[in-house]
Amino acid sequence: MNERQKILNNHIAQSNFQKIYLFFGEEPFLVDYYTSAIPKKITSQDNIYIYDGEEAEYEEIYENLISFSFNIQPKVFVFKNFLANTNNSKLKVNDIVDEVI
Repeated sequence: MNERQKILNNHIAQSNFQKIYLFFGEEPFLVDYYTSAIPKKITSQDNIYIYDGEEAEYEEIYENLISFSFNIQPKVFVFKNFLANTNNSKLKVNDIVDEVI
């Protein structure tokens, strides 16, 4: 286990999370593990939104980002395959970030 994994495991064990995580690498098992474990520790399944860059629709992402949560738990968004070359030309991640910030 490397130093970064130890830090992430500490975050999970202590429920002390950063606002943004970026997972990438050659071990998809670890990426899948952390993109599943962290959101489950932060909020309920109803407040976890997972989007794939190949299939995601800009309007849906935007609406979920700006809508209010009707319970006290935070929303967690997981974006997968958004940095890879994508055929989804309607989806512009920079536009989404710019509008939300």
